[in-house]
Amino acid sequence: MFTAFKRSHTTNYPPCSNEMIECVHRQLKASLMCHTDSSWFEALPVVLLGIRSVFKVNLQSSSAELVYGEPLRLPGEIISPLPTEMQSISASDFVDRLRHT
Repeated sequence: MFTAFKRSHTTNYPPCSNEMIECVHRQLKASLMCHTDSSWFEALPVVLLGIRSVFKVNLQSSSAELVYGEPLRLPGEIISPLPTEMQSISASDFVDRLRHT
């Protein structure tokens, strides 16, 4: 009784995906190195949230928009936007206003 075996050669990652993995690893490592005040596993959730919500030009959206259908609201975006009269102020005028209040 013979059984048919088909031998196939595989690699860990296809060569075309190695570049994508290296790019993600490079971005993750650089982001974690910016958080010097905490250990890397404490900063990891914030870094991953930031990577997921960054706008990608080639996709014309963020990864979160592709998955959830709308962009993620980051903690800085939860605060109400500046009034329109404050948006047109130069940085030096804004600092002067802060000093006088």
